[in-house]
Amino acid sequence: MKTNKGFANIVLIIIIVLVLGGAGYLVVKNQQGVQKNGSEDVVIDQKIPPVEDTLSCTPTDSPSITVLSPNGGEVFQIGGQMSVQWSSCNVGPGSVGIELIPAPATIPYPETYPLVWTYDDGVENVTLNVDLLGRQIPPGSYKLSIPQPPETPPAVEDMSDDFFLIQ
Repeated sequence: MKTNKGFANIVLIIIIVLVLGGAGYLVVKNQQGVQKNGSEDVVIDQKIPPVEDTLSCTPTDSPSITVLSPNGGEVFQIGGQMSVQWSSCNVGPGSVGIELIPAPATIPYPETYPLVWTYDDGVENVTLNVDLLGRQIPPGSYKLSIPQPPETPPAVEDMSDDFFLIQ
């Protein structure tokens, strides 16, 4: 009877690669909230919501987008990274926008700073220096808006619950 000893070796190699890849992913995810300040590590509170809060969408629910982070009270540096997280439910396929709305963030918005159009996957890291129009982002208080493109009905959008600071 013929045995396939090479098959077991291939399976073992695949398992090792998956384990190492998973460990690497966890290390990177745990490092995302840490920034270097000289020789010190500074932990940034990203207010990441529990997973069970983001997975409660059923096919009969109304379309919605919910901004999870930043959602108010955070402080970011101009030129630094900001991790944006959201959940969506029954939103059409495609992309969502991420834009900054300066205080007081009342309709009609006096000016917005569109940062990126991205695939609706619930997470995006953006650099806080210039917007999509090439304008410098000034320091100040902002809310984050995540709209679905206007050409993709229904019109769905959410905004941060409170202001965060870019300095």
